[in-house]
Amino acid sequence: MKHSKFKSKIFYWSLVVFLSGLIISRLYNEIACINPMLILSTTIQVTLLVLILTKHKAAKIGLQIWSTLFLIIAPILQISGRALKCFVDGFSNNDYLFLFNVGFLLLVGILILIFTNSTIDIETIEIEK
Repeated sequence: MKHSKFKSKIFYWSLVVFLSGLIISRLYNEIACINPMLILSTTIQVTLLVLILTKHKAAKIGLQIWSTLFLIIAPILQISGRALKCFVDGFSNNDYLFLFNVGFLLLVGILILIFTNSTIDIETIEIEK
């Protein structure tokens, strides 16, 4: 039977806390803003959290895909879109808070991807009969 082995407990618990915070934030936004599109991202994050907590063998690939798509590519596209909008508007409205938030997500995504690749191994456990 295969399972994920986290070499760093700090990284493991940081992931659990980060994902839990994202899930709570998304749930609040779903309730407060009544935005049904957030259900998909919340479902993905809950599934990923369950994979991490159970140390399932798919946790590593799930983290790699999630951090690449949602924490690296999505912020890059948001920054690109905002840059195009600012270019069209003549850079009259600079939203530094938006750039800080998106830049923070990009940095966290890169760090999660690096630590996932270096600190999570897939191990095989022999079950005795």
